[in-house]
Amino acid sequence: MATGAGKTVTAIYGAIRLYEKLKRLFLVIAVPYQPLADQWIEELSQFNISAIPCYAGFGQWADEFSRTISFYESGALSFAACVVVNRTLQSEEFQKRLGRIPGDALMFVGDECHYHGAVGLSDSLPSQAKIRLGLSATPKHYFDENRTRRLLDYYGDVAFEYSLEQALKDGVLTPCLTWQLALYIVHYGAVSCSHILKSLGSHVAEIREYEMAQAEANAAKKRGAQTH
Repeated sequence: MATGAGKTVTAIYGAIRLYEKLKRLFLVIAVPYQPLADQWIEELSQFNISAIPCYAGFGQWADEFSRTISFYESGALSFAACVVVNRTLQSEEFQKRLGRIPGDALMFVGDECHYHGAVGLSDSLPSQAKIRLGLSATPKHYFDENRTRRLLDYYGDVAFEYSLEQALKDGVLTPCLTWQLALYIVHYGAVSCSHILKSLGSHVAEIREYEMAQAEANAAKKRGAQTH
């Protein structure tokens, strides 16, 4: 779905409908960086869903997450939700707890799921989750087929598409203007560009993940300074 077309609300609505049918659901939402996680927490609250924010310091979420899983396992809770950033998703502490959640009614939502094609991150996705939903405006890695394959192996083929063009026609997005610029490259330049693009393509996602991790670390430092 195109950026701004309502992926978040669509996923939450789908989770609610699933819960109504299954009568129990554990919703785990993974996002690449904290500002997006904060946005999910806010959107979920609009549906009266209080999700556990599994990011920032370990001590701020681990105990609550463990208790919630225990209550869910015992049947005391029929619905639970958490939002986790990708870096925390890969941590040993989160993985230990995630592995305890029964997979029959575990709904795993990967927002900006194209990040989950990375080798280390793809290994951290819950294999027991029977319900999987990947959200992305750009699900395919055109310069890294292995990443795309890992993504499709976990989430399956694209189930629904809502293009930027269609979203604009439907009036969902703010209208915009585009300009096309023609660039001409001589033969030598074309060969060189092709080689460079192939080389850079496999590293673009890693660079983005590093930048988001840095932003998350800086935000954590700022919160720590405000606490003191």
